[in-house]
Amino acid sequence: MTTTTNAPVTAAPVHATPRTRARVPARSGIWFLAPYLFFFALFLVWPIVYGLWMSLTDRSLASTGSEFVGLGNYTQALTDPDMWSALGNTVFFTLISSVPLVVVSFAMAYLVYTGLKGQWLWRLTFFAPFLLPVSVVTAVWGFLFTNDFGLINGSLDRLGIAQVGWLSDERVAMWSIALVTVWWTVGFNFLLYLSALQNIPDHLYEAAQLDGAGCGAGCSPSPCP
Repeated sequence: MTTTTNAPVTAAPVHATPRTRARVPARSGIWFLAPYLFFFALFLVWPIVYGLWMSLTDRSLASTGSEFVGLGNYTQALTDPDMWSALGNTVFFTLISSVPLVVVSFAMAYLVYTGLKGQWLWRLTFFAPFLLPVSVVTAVWGFLFTNDFGLINGSLDRLGIAQVGWLSDERVAMWSIALVTVWWTVGFNFLLYLSALQNIPDHLYEAAQLDGAGCGAGCSPSPCP
């Protein structure tokens, strides 16, 4: 009686034949970049270079001729107290408007994200001012800030409180403009923060809970165990 052993059959290795790719000359790629490079140079590079050249001349928008003055314009600007005053006002306005734009918009987004009732109404209310054109914003807040018959000063007058020069008093004008700016543009930041909160994966919340992170109401899309 003979026994046959079935030896494992190993298939011969199959060598993949490398695919042949058509060689494309590297210089042909420039034709794909040419339209972008053209508009980039026309609308960005050239205005920057031309603006730098104009800053070295006494070119005026009211005249066609110009002479080279070197760094004279920069010297005059750096020694002008009005320039430093304008720069200080710009920095001050940036500080008093940027911080509320971050804090307030994040608080608004978090309130909506945690399941605030009537979310559609809050979303519309928070984002609607951003859709208004600057002319409408100026007209509405100009009426509110008017000294004599403005809505705010009229309400203060009925309460027996002295009227405030919201746009005429230099101590208050910058804060008024910052308030309007925050009211007008906070909706865009609110939308960005809300989108970011909604895109946080659930497994990050689960990992945080396993690590002992606190879990308040609405900290994740699903209730905490």
